[in-house]
Amino acid sequence: MIDNLEHIKSLLNFENTGDFYMLYVFKRKKDQLEGERDNHQSVRTIKSYCIESIEHLERRYDEIKQLCEMFKARAY
Repeated sequence: MIDNLEHIKSLLNFENTGDFYMLYVFKRKKDQLEGERDNHQSVRTIKSYCIESIEHLERRYDEIKQLCEMFKARAY
């Protein structure tokens, strides 16, 4: 897994109260096992997060990495 946390953090901007980013952990159809591909659309959402600050992202990052490893998914 490629760890892009520092790159991602540099792109986030929380200037105004209530600003947030949606982070989705999903599994692309081409990353799914052969038998699973027929049962799903092009992307299977594993979990979504509403990221409200850099600190919030850092607190959730270990969980996000575990999900990515467990499902061989990608976080965007």
